[in-house]
This record gives sequence, structure tokens and C-alpha cells, in this order.
Amino acid sequence: MKNWFSGEKAMTDPESVSARRRRIRVAFVIFIVLLASALFCGGRAHTLLPDNKTIEINGKTYRELSVVEVSIDSGKEKELLKKDRIMLEVAGQLHTITVTFPGPDGKEKIIKKRFRLKLGEVMYLLSIPALIGDDEGWLMPYGKENP
Repeated sequence: MKNWFSGEKAMTDPESVSARRRRIRVAFVIFIVLLASALFCGGRAHTLLPDNKTIEINGKTYRELSVVEVSIDSGKEKELLKKDRIMLEVAGQLHTITVTFPGPDGKEKIIKKRFRLKLGEVMYLLSIPALIGDDEGWLMPYGKENP
């Protein structure tokens, strides 16, 4: 303890002071690394390509719909006609897609699905017909193999 009036330093063990400082510094470095990781994962931008085209996945064909409305994370709904594809920018890894389309009985149907994007991929193709058909391959990384 320091005597503030006389300027004298209290008798403390120098090893315990340096050990305490080292623990504080290590804890601070760990905190900074965790904070940087959280900001990186939460702020990572991805490009999504909702697609209303006929697609074949694992031998099963999913036909395009005449009209469908798509929104990501409660954003503005975008209308897709046959063979349409749009581009949306999102940040973060966890998202919700909402698809509104006319059902076979003429009534409006709504599908909501939560999905997680991988950090290593920047662009994803979202096949709306496969999503409506409840196929696991509706979300795929977009690249040379998926034009």
C-alpha cells in the first residue's frame, strides 16, 4: 500500500505484483482476441442469390414458380418471377428467409427458415423451388461449380 501523504511505497512483494500484472495483461489480451473474433463473425458480409429457376438436386427436379416473394431477416420483400435471380447483401452468419408464394389451392403460403452461413464462403445460391420442396440442398455456396 502506498502512503499518499509522504510519497513512501508500501512494502509489497515484487513477485506478487508482477504476477498480478501478468495475469491482468493476459486477461486483457484474451478479452481483445474474443472481442475481435465476435466483431469479425458478426460483421462478415455475405452475398445471397435467391433464385427462382428449375433445378435438379440429387436426381430430383424442382420446378420454378410463376411468382414468389422473398425477404431475408425481415427486410423488404423482393418479387421473383420465373427464372429470376436477385442479389442481396447480408452481414453475420445467422439469418431467416421468408418465402411467400401461391399454393396449389390458390391461397398464399408462407415458409420461414433459419440458416447459418459459413465464414469461408462469400456468396451463396438460395434455390427457392428446392426450399419450398424442403430439400437440404436449397442453400449452396456459389462458385465455378454452381453457375
